[in-house]
Amino acid sequence: MTNSLLLVVTAGMVAQALFCTAILAVRSRETPASGLLAAVFVALCLAGGGPLVALFAPHLQPAFFELSVPAYLIMGPALCIWIEGMTAEAPWRIERRHLGHLLPAGLSLVLVLFDINVPDFAVTTPAAALGKQAYVVAVAGLWGVTLVAWIAQAVFLVRDLMRRLPAYRVRLSMLVSNTDHADLRGLEGVGAVIAVLWVGVLVFVILRNVLDIDILPEWLGAVLLLVLVWSLGLWGLNQRPGLQRVETGFEAPEGPATKYQKSGLGSEQTARIAAKLEAAMAQDRLYLDPNLSLPKLSRHIRVPANHISQALNTSIGLSFFDYVNRWRVQSATADVINGSKGVLDIAFDHGFNARSSFYRAFRKETGLTPTEYRLKG
Repeated sequence: MTNSLLLVVTAGMVAQALFCTAILAVRSRETPASGLLAAVFVALCLAGGGPLVALFAPHLQPAFFELSVPAYLIMGPALCIWIEGMTAEAPWRIERRHLGHLLPAGLSLVLVLFDINVPDFAVTTPAAALGKQAYVVAVAGLWGVTLVAWIAQAVFLVRDLMRRLPAYRVRLSMLVSNTDHADLRGLEGVGAVIAVLWVGVLVFVILRNVLDIDILPEWLGAVLLLVLVWSLGLWGLNQRPGLQRVETGFEAPEGPATKYQKSGLGSEQTARIAAKLEAAMAQDRLYLDPNLSLPKLSRHIRVPANHISQALNTSIGLSFFDYVNRWRVQSATADVINGSKGVLDIAFDHGFNARSSFYRAFRKETGLTPTEYRLKG
């Protein structure tokens, strides 16, 4: 029964991982970064597919187990490079500099080949015994170097993400009015789940296969991997690059430190632009466009994008994202009070493209959920 459960869970994990891989492989034609997330799912198959290999190809089991080590080491870098691609503003491609991130995994793959093809030392002389000892020490030393390199790489990548994500989200809020499936919302939580499960499975595998210590049933390790694949697939397949979808051809606001230095606008000018924005929103109801972006608004009112951004921040005190969604919420309140439409219909009618984003914006603007607001009204 236990073996049957292990095989069923493992087969489910592999099937789900391969399904996600196929979808991402097709998507990579349009979004090259998707190929990195596909590599993560392939690595998960190598990391957790051992029970199936033991059943259908037992002669490959030792080599398959060895390959699981590079698979584990490549997951983190591949996931971080994927996030870099998803947060890039210009069309993104894998570059030569990214190959450095693959160094620990590549070195571990070379060491795995050494492990699989261990020379046949005939210890008949002191020189042969010394040669065997030197070989073992050299391989063990290289494994130590690989581990240190991987830890250093993990620290560097985490630090890079901690800088990249806040800057990306700020930039996104300056340019687009709908950030659903683009702001990598929940990444921190998903990353924590992945890290905990990844470390748990890794410790389980090392204890069981290296030290021959069973602290958990093998099927439970397979369940952890299944949860890992499921959570990453459910979240990852819904993500889309945000900044690459923004229309080009207009001057966009620059980074936080320099975005207003070149505009030269005074308070009266920014106030006039703010008034023009208010008039355009009230008369033309631009907020009803779910794909409204700062460049599109710039074209409509014939004001440079960086000037609009300055007016929003200095005269109105809101980012482009919050400004547009404030208009959407104010427009939606009458329908919410009326109660003749469902929440999803109201959200779509007023420029939102998801129920969740409508709820977040509505609560942020009114302090209440739509249902609470209706009851209060």
